[in-house]
Amino acid sequence: MRYLLFIFLTVFISCDNIIQNDKDDDMQKIVYSSIIDSTGIYQIFTNNIEGNNKNKLTSLPKSCIRPIWSPDKENILFLSDYNVYVIKKDGTELKQVSPEGYGIGSLGLYAPSWSTDGKKIYYIAGSKNIVIINIVENKIDIIPFDLWGGYADISFHEDKIVYVGTSHGNLCVMNIDGSNAKDLTADSMWCWWPQWSSYNDYIAFKNSFRGINLFIMDTMGTVIKKIHANPGRLKWSPDGTKLLFDGSYDLISGIYIYDIIEDSITNLEDDIGENLVHSETTCGVDWSSDGNYILYHARTNPVQIVIVDLVNKKQNIIISDYNNKYATFRPR
Repeated sequence: MRYLLFIFLTVFISCDNIIQNDKDDDMQKIVYSSIIDSTGIYQIFTNNIEGNNKNKLTSLPKSCIRPIWSPDKENILFLSDYNVYVIKKDGTELKQVSPEGYGIGSLGLYAPSWSTDGKKIYYIAGSKNIVIINIVENKIDIIPFDLWGGYADISFHEDKIVYVGTSHGNLCVMNIDGSNAKDLTADSMWCWWPQWSSYNDYIAFKNSFRGINLFIMDTMGTVIKKIHANPGRLKWSPDGTKLLFDGSYDLISGIYIYDIIEDSITNLEDDIGENLVHSETTCGVDWSSDGNYILYHARTNPVQIVIVDLVNKKQNIIISDYNNKYATFRPR
């Protein structure tokens, strides 16, 4: 491991901020990337789940994608031009936090993430290093390892990383300091999108060996569940007991929730009792931190962001700009 002291580079780029003060800090909000003009450049926006409080945070010359709210709700992490940035929720104090030479290897695959205490940022640099930025101590740890395709996730306790290795695309796990690396699968021929659950340290992933399937596995490599599905994106519920995925199950396209306690799969359309805006999605799905809402991107023209209220069994299109991507909920 190498330790680099790093003074954050503040990027002096003016931001066209259309900011309104939060009247209720506990209200459900989202952050997302959107194109709203002819430039074709994605910028970062926030909004509430009713869709009537849109705020533009950035006006950068390169697209801004993969925004993630910090646990304290004060900062937003995002990618632009293969670098990692942080900006305040009101659009001020824009900073590049990734060191030169250690940018994101692939913008489309791996999203940076916050530590649970909001003091660190994790991301994959160039598919060869995991970078851990301590934004409190201004220190960066760079841990080399062999990664295929940029597919990785940090464990709930932030002590391990699961990733797809370069040997036949096997699923691998190692300690966060790079030690004790081992394969969880053997000759599995390309695993995709590993997602770590807080429940029993289970790992969900897509596998394309001898047909495409969705697997749930423990850290010893024991298969807990095999689902005959072709998922697009995966997302565990906040308590780690439900897995949200889009794609096909039993050859039927839709959005599904697998309950690991009940060992049951629910089609979201059946759950809310109405047809979804569009059953095929792009750019991910997400849970609200209380587990009462999910969001998905409807593959329409333009791509729409849809909020589903799981308690009241209804859905609402909140964003229908020129194009939208990478929406996630704000913590509460």
